Amino acid sequence: MSYSLKDIAKDYAANRIEMSEDTLASERLAICNTCEHKNMLGVCNKCGCLLKAKVRYKKSSCPIGKW
Repeated sequence: MSYSLKDIAKDYAANRIEMSEDTLASERLAICNTCEHKNMLGVCNKCGCLLKAKVRYKKSSCPIGKW
């Protein structure tokens, strides 16, 4: 199951956010940039998350398992 924007908001409210390292975030975004589910606005059409933000959260995951 994918770690969603809703999950991120819950963790943020509880002060449990862990950010990923810049290298990991860059690798994830590179994968998303080649994905057929990324739209022109940089949003994932599968989960609805803004990808530049989603890749930064350590617990987040791709809804189709690419990362």
